Amino acid sequence: MDARKRESVLPIALVLAALVALTALAAVLPRAAGQPTVASPTPAATVVESPSPSPRPTRTPSPTATATPTQTFTPLPPIIHIVQKGESVGIIAKQYGVSERAVLEANGLEADSIIRIGQELIIPRPTPTPEPAATQPQATLPASTPSATGAPALAPGEQAYTVESGDTLSDIAKKFNTSVNLLMSRNNIKDPSLLRVGQTIIIPAGTPTPLPTPTFRPTNTPTPGPPYPAPALLWPPDGTVYRGDAANVFVQWASVGLLAADEWYVVRVYRGGDVVGEQWTKANAWRLPAELRPPADATDHRLTWQVLLMRQEGPEPGKGTVLVPAGETRYLEWY
Repeated sequence: MDARKRESVLPIALVLAALVALTALAAVLPRAAGQPTVASPTPAATVVESPSPSPRPTRTPSPTATATPTQTFTPLPPIIHIVQKGESVGIIAKQYGVSERAVLEANGLEADSIIRIGQELIIPRPTPTPEPAATQPQATLPASTPSATGAPALAPGEQAYTVESGDTLSDIAKKFNTSVNLLMSRNNIKDPSLLRVGQTIIIPAGTPTPLPTPTFRPTNTPTPGPPYPAPALLWPPDGTVYRGDAANVFVQWASVGLLAADEWYVVRVYRGGDVVGEQWTKANAWRLPAELRPPADATDHRLTWQVLLMRQEGPEPGKGTVLVPAGETRYLEWY
């Protein structure tokens, strides 16, 4: 091919090549433009749980010391006995396990007084023993275990006594120079009036009293305290109201132990600050006579009473020195 022909063909080839290139580019561009763009997946965020706060130790409150309950006496209602045919003061006293003298003194009677059928008599109650606190377990003595024969076993130094007809716990205590409360505690007796003939009573061993050591210092010897506690008042409750001369108005207190021959309970009754009644007695109860009732038109019907211990001076009771002052005062109203 000559040069002239080559020069005419070259532009045509270039144009064709450009057309082919444009055709190929047009085929590629629409596809590229229409293809959706896939976003690269974003890694999911990892949730990190914050650690739970560790529980703080709870402060355990220190236990509060519980006050030791004081031993108290529960007020007891009166025992009223209605005299039946054939009964005497001595028979009635044995029936309730108290002394004849206690019944006479509690009712203001003399030894030769005549009682009538239907008459109401006050029977003094024996002194109750305080119940131990529920939180304090009581240790049981090995001697309390019954033996093979059924009788309580004896501890060293103790002795057994068999109840006879007419015995009272007070009589047994006097016979063996001990106290009623100690006998009740050792023999687990709840009601001393329920002794039965043939019952075995354990007499606790006596505790020797240590001899005092002589002192040679020229100092004053301290005055010993009272030999007994102040009598605890049992009945009636403070503020009790009675009406009429026939009302059974009597007062009762806890026994402090066996009194000596010259030692007496002295009940004093006050009205308006003045002593209107006084009773010397060995019993632990006293029935107020009707003449102590304030007059019906009185503005104040309150009677205050207390019990103290006195040592007798002279051949007859009624005068003496205070051995143990009254520890409590109560009042009642008598209309």
